[in-house]
Amino acid sequence: MWTEVYFSQNEGKVKRLVDILSEAHIISRVRGSGEGTGRCYVVFVPRAELDEAQNIIVESDIF
Repeated sequence: MWTEVYFSQNEGKVKRLVDILSEAHIISRVRGSGEGTGRCYVVFVPRAELDEAQNIIVESDIF
C-alpha cells in the first residue's frame, strides 16, 4: 500500500525529494493535480518504507 509522505506546490522540491529517496533505495510515486500556479504534487512511498522516508525528509532540509 502506498502512503502520502510529502505535499508541495514546488515541482523542483518534489523532484529533489524523489532523487534523494531514490539514492536511499526507496521507491516513490508522484501524483500531480491542478493547473498553472495552482498545481500541487504529492509524493507517495510504500507503507513499509514510511518511517525511513520521513527521517530522510527531515534530515534533507528540503523544507
